[in-house]
Amino acid sequence: MSRIRITILTIGVLLSLAARLSASGLFPKGEEDIRLDEINAVYAVNSQEGTITAVIRQRYYGDADNFLWLFPIPDSHPEVRFQATLTLPEVQTILETPDMICARIWQHNGGDPAPDDYPPWGYPQAQEYQVLSGETVAGWSQEHGYRLSDSTKAVINRYIQQDMWFVAVEMSQQPEGTRGDTPVEIRYRADQVMLPVRFEDGRITVHLTILGDTRYVPVNYGQAEIDYSLLRSDSILGSTANPISAYAAPMYFTQRSNYQTLRDKTLFEHNYLTFITEYAGNTADIITRIENQSSTVTGIVINDDRDQAIETLRQYRYLTQLYGIIPGGSNVDDPVFVSDPDEADISNVIDLKDEVDPLEYWGCSTRSLPTIAELPSADSFLYTTEYGRRLAYPSDWVRSSFEINGTEFQVFASTNIDEEVFMDYINGKLVPPMLVLRRGGFYDRLYEGLELPKNIVRPAIEGGLIYPCNSETAIKIALLTSDEDLQSHRAMYEAIFNYPRTFSYYRHPKLMHTLFYKTLCQMEFGFPDGWKERMEGKSLVISPESMGNDPNAPALRLYPAAEVMPPVVWTDYEHREEYVLAIIEHLENSFQVDSHSLYEKMSERDFSLCGGTVPVQFNANGKRGYVRYLPPYMDDDAQILEISAPIELYEQYKQEIEWMSEAVSLACG
Repeated sequence: MSRIRITILTIGVLLSLAARLSASGLFPKGEEDIRLDEINAVYAVNSQEGTITAVIRQRYYGDADNFLWLFPIPDSHPEVRFQATLTLPEVQTILETPDMICARIWQHNGGDPAPDDYPPWGYPQAQEYQVLSGETVAGWSQEHGYRLSDSTKAVINRYIQQDMWFVAVEMSQQPEGTRGDTPVEIRYRADQVMLPVRFEDGRITVHLTILGDTRYVPVNYGQAEIDYSLLRSDSILGSTANPISAYAAPMYFTQRSNYQTLRDKTLFEHNYLTFITEYAGNTADIITRIENQSSTVTGIVINDDRDQAIETLRQYRYLTQLYGIIPGGSNVDDPVFVSDPDEADISNVIDLKDEVDPLEYWGCSTRSLPTIAELPSADSFLYTTEYGRRLAYPSDWVRSSFEINGTEFQVFASTNIDEEVFMDYINGKLVPPMLVLRRGGFYDRLYEGLELPKNIVRPAIEGGLIYPCNSETAIKIALLTSDEDLQSHRAMYEAIFNYPRTFSYYRHPKLMHTLFYKTLCQMEFGFPDGWKERMEGKSLVISPESMGNDPNAPALRLYPAAEVMPPVVWTDYEHREEYVLAIIEHLENSFQVDSHSLYEKMSERDFSLCGGTVPVQFNANGKRGYVRYLPPYMDDDAQILEISAPIELYEQYKQEIEWMSEAVSLACG
């Protein structure tokens, strides 16, 4: 079982930009704009003294050099400081994921860089503060040059009706080149925790920690729970790349998920009028984890002073962490939180092994990838490149091939293309649009090795795909055309480039999907569109999705030989062949097949590696199909592969079963 660690509350750390706001709770001087993006707040409740210590960190974006922040409180004599006395650890979500059973495909897909049009954000530098009554806050703010809209004044009036005072903190942008944030700590008398959001006219992300005697819950907002069965590895999300492109970055691959996306989607489904409690537990437990130095496992991380963090935790019995995206606005209630000792603890460790099928979580099949609507279609052809990738192109184009300096080029165009026409394009002459393929290493470009003139015409689109086996086995793809033609047919050209990245029809020209599966021996199974993979214990099953988990459905089933045979210590070389013969005898008796047929083309090497027997047709036990024995790799388990259908359904699924039997690939290492 794998572990994935996700930060769910980080005091002073940059988090992904979750929402773009239309207005701000920060009030600028001058005409420049400033917008509040995120609040990271800690409320420490001292029930004996009747006080609350609030440590507020804010993230903003905008151009205003100086701006004002207003924080309403029910106390006219608060203690305010610009340096927090509370030090807390980061409590991170730990996903206990299913074991990763995807076979690795070596691939690199070049792509456009992430958009860089988001405004930069920062943390404000607190300068001075004033404690103002409701009657004076608007006048004082305007006298000091801060812009207050009519809607802001209306919100102030609502707070006045609640007998609120205001801490008015004058802030500025941090000096260029500096990093970090300046928290504002406010200690005031109050009997409940309230987070003021009415000044906002748009959504704001809130990370909230409450320290107190018990767990805290919202009383005027809902409490939502994430459906953990929808969690997936981030490797399958929003990408036309291989779902298992662990290439060169396995840690990056295994430590990401759609947790944050799913968390925000859950809030959206509740109209953002709810919070998610991501952790609730006794501070003594956190202290124990810190003292045992087990933070890498439990998700408790110390960024600052360890002893001071422990001292803060010892002052309070319980810690609650909540996450929300608050809609804001003058008509929205400020979230209020109260102590509820009857609410249960919530762990920051989420065990997914019984929540999510490992094949579904890790995205082991091409079924998890986006489909390309434009291609292939009735008016397109498919060309099979090396290692099974299919390239789609218009049906009225033809394929040509030639060599330049010993390098072979494959060209697809509306007419035959030879070396002379290709070099005409290189030299700047307008020729028919061409889709060019060439072999090359990882960093090779289309023009590698060619003597190029100064007026060279660069490709309209250029990319690369690295195929299984090693990084030197690569295909470079480029579209050579004019800007006018590119704009006229952009959708088709983009589909041409995206189509190979979906791995469609990778194992077989009639089977759209491929499952990349790994025990210790890596396996690839082709299967039709409309079928779905799943794990049943240690058995792999691929069957029609419309038939659910029906055990009598047509299916590919891969199961350990130990289910029908005594287990074997595979390092016992002396008895290895004896064990293989026993399995083949079992197949002969159970499936009524000829052992000589199973042995056909089987070499001595196949007893211990990934060759196995050939697929053999059978008609037994009320089913028809194919069966074969797959030897283990190293000390892995031997397996039996059965691709079959009930006799009464066999004719309906005969073609798919035959294709799936042909589309099995095994590789060791």
